[in-house]
Amino acid sequence: MEMTRLLQIKTFFSNRYRLAGLLFAVWCFFIADVDVFRMVKTQGELKAMENEIAYHELEIALLNEKLELIAADRSHLERYAREAYYMCRSDEDVYLIH
Repeated sequence: MEMTRLLQIKTFFSNRYRLAGLLFAVWCFFIADVDVFRMVKTQGELKAMENEIAYHELEIALLNEKLELIAADRSHLERYAREAYYMCRSDEDVYLIH
């Protein structure tokens, strides 16, 4: 039983094309600087960065809309200043309740 198994392995590796293919696969998966595992990891990182870029582009678009709204109407500017910076007129008092 053991001899037949060894004979099968020997005949498998005696074919030089199979041996070259096996060595090439080992090289691609484990030894090379740009191996398959690193490629998969890099693709995941790239996808995460693309998602982050899309998120930030959406945030920029929302902030640009808000900026246009504030720049177009003085009442929106006053409302933003009151809410964000707690500004008030000289005859008003501001109370913060948290």
